[in-house]
Amino acid sequence: MLFHGRQLFIHPEFESFFKAHSLATPEDVIRTWVKEPPDPARRSRVVELRLPHAGVTAHLFLKTYDYAWPDRFRTLFVPARVKREFRNLQGLSKLGMSVPQPIAYGQTRSMGFVTCSFVLTKAIENAIDLRELADRKPAPFPLPSRRERRALITTFARRLRRCHDDGWFIHTAFFKNLLLTKGYSGYEIHLIDVPFARIWRNRLRPEAGRLRDFACLAKGAAGFLTPGEQMAFYLAYRANSEKLEPSEKEFLRRVTIEARSF
Repeated sequence: MLFHGRQLFIHPEFESFFKAHSLATPEDVIRTWVKEPPDPARRSRVVELRLPHAGVTAHLFLKTYDYAWPDRFRTLFVPARVKREFRNLQGLSKLGMSVPQPIAYGQTRSMGFVTCSFVLTKAIENAIDLRELADRKPAPFPLPSRRERRALITTFARRLRRCHDDGWFIHTAFFKNLLLTKGYSGYEIHLIDVPFARIWRNRLRPEAGRLRDFACLAKGAAGFLTPGEQMAFYLAYRANSEKLEPSEKEFLRRVTIEARSF
């Protein structure tokens, strides 16, 4: 793990792009694309970018973290959040979860403390997050039918189960981090904002990680998914349509209680 100095990792597809813009350090990236000054009240900032690349316009999102004292102590001897998110996006993609493509990340450390960091990802086009849908905001496309909703629920539940079985717990699976799109192949649910997907305490206590993920989803599902759709999600996750065991009923009861705490 980097203790002092600068680190910049770039996807090979975008290496020439960074060189063409003389972006050699994390500070170069932030100085070039982030115009507003750091705000001590906000640990992270997100900037939407549309930049020419390889003859087309690249639609990207740049997330930066600003750690003021004493919050900077939270970064000492801990892998940078931007590095974790970059690698989590790669890992979740390999497990079949639909996530943004990670483009680059960078960090600068001084005596172990992160002083500058960013992560750059490709945007997911024509998307609306599920929290906006739950708030009845208009989508940029016709909404899925009842049958298509059920297919989305089943597919996402099975992908989540695969991630959990492999030790990946999202931790931030809130509706605001789930994007719905409609493309040529149909509807898709995408997951964004995953810096904690491999957080150590959830790997040590996988049942707690599973409970957390279900509670995050249940928080958004209330009033948006029908009780039948919510049960369909759980049945698809467990890959078993038989009668629920008492332990499973207790788990779902705990999910409901945990969701109320958010």
